[in-house]
Amino acid sequence: MTIMLKQEQLEKSYRNNHPQSTPVNPVLPFVTKQVNEFQGGIDVLIGEYVRQICGHAIKSPEKHKDELEFEDPLILQLTSQIDFKNEAQLDLERFLRYFLFGNDRSMNVFHPYIYNYLPEPDKESLRKYAAFISDVLVEGDSNIAEIFKDKQADDLLTELILNNLQVVSVNRREKSKHQGLLPFLSAMYREDLLFLSKYKDYFLSHFPLLTHFYAFMYICQLAFKFERFLHADYSQATPFYFALEWETLSKRRKATEELGYRAIKDKLPNLFVHVHTMTMLSMHSDTEGQPFLTYVDIDQRLASDDNRIEFVNSINRWLRTYRKTFLKDGENQQFPDYNELGEAMKGLFQTVQQGVNQEAAMKYGKNLPAFGGKTLIKSRSSLGQVFNMTQEMLLLLTAVCVKETRMPLNALFTEFTKRGVDFDRLSKKAIIELFDTLNILDKKSDSGDAQYVKPIL
Repeated sequence: MTIMLKQEQLEKSYRNNHPQSTPVNPVLPFVTKQVNEFQGGIDVLIGEYVRQICGHAIKSPEKHKDELEFEDPLILQLTSQIDFKNEAQLDLERFLRYFLFGNDRSMNVFHPYIYNYLPEPDKESLRKYAAFISDVLVEGDSNIAEIFKDKQADDLLTELILNNLQVVSVNRREKSKHQGLLPFLSAMYREDLLFLSKYKDYFLSHFPLLTHFYAFMYICQLAFKFERFLHADYSQATPFYFALEWETLSKRRKATEELGYRAIKDKLPNLFVHVHTMTMLSMHSDTEGQPFLTYVDIDQRLASDDNRIEFVNSINRWLRTYRKTFLKDGENQQFPDYNELGEAMKGLFQTVQQGVNQEAAMKYGKNLPAFGGKTLIKSRSSLGQVFNMTQEMLLLLTAVCVKETRMPLNALFTEFTKRGVDFDRLSKKAIIELFDTLNILDKKSDSGDAQYVKPIL
């Protein structure tokens, strides 16, 4: 079967140079109109994220006309299950209100099931982020869903509350699911999350941070790999150099150089262009449904030389149409046809880069540092922005890497790189000093192989 681009489908989808939707599966949640700032982490969307995982929606109880508007629906849901006199009801409501919300009206997450009841984000763009993280990291894993569905409790009060709270099961639309492109990273996230769930208190305080890290790293990896075109490796992480938040940096440190944040920062506007270029290339005759195919995926599908030639010719035909439609004076200019697949892909990318709205591309790329916020990206004055590693994040990653058996220090640093994190010599020295201070390092000698990191949890 000859493989070529679907010209008619492309012309229908690309009536404008960056359509709101195409038949190809989405891969990122970013938009060009509004950039969400996640300066303090992703707590604002974590409830919706959990509901996406579980297929839940919050059940709103029916209210009577004489109920006050400020009555919390959770309190009403709980007290409606119990028969008692008015005074006792008021006392119980007051106690439950304090237990669930404290004095500042923010929900007290005392059990994983309670994540289902965190407020829904007020913006559709935030709900899209929640769906994206669930789609690409959890991938419908029932073991992860069970963490947040299980109502097993250690005390009677928690058991009473959980058994009388109700959520509604809903069917999520399959069509809008984001397609995962880095299964190795998603598998590591799920493994780490399941391990963390064994330690309830630590899980409740660190689950959002772990999720934030993995979702951010997932996007950073894609941004870097897209730039590599046919030379990208989607089977393992590219390690980026992080700087420890508490250490002093200089311009000669690796976190400020090419494989630090600089590795992707200058190329962020290209992210928008790459997504549209690969979306176009995915609209071809050898697909069932409309999966998003990377440059590497397409190269692997074109096994025979005849297929490769026909596919390149179809790219040339689409380029002529695109240039006439979207490039200034494109109809009157002469452009050479491409003969090689890699050249044709880069030629399409460069043409789309000229054709798209530059402001839209810039704003799309800014979603990545905005998602990282101050937690994962930090400005270091004249040195610019760097990937940032807080002490809390470092200890969290150490906990999920080491797990339950002590690990050689060098092996721990290898586990970090598998998750996309690397440190230069000075940062590693500072980490060793921290571990030593916290008494989680068995130091047999100064050799990395003779030093072991103890389990944290």
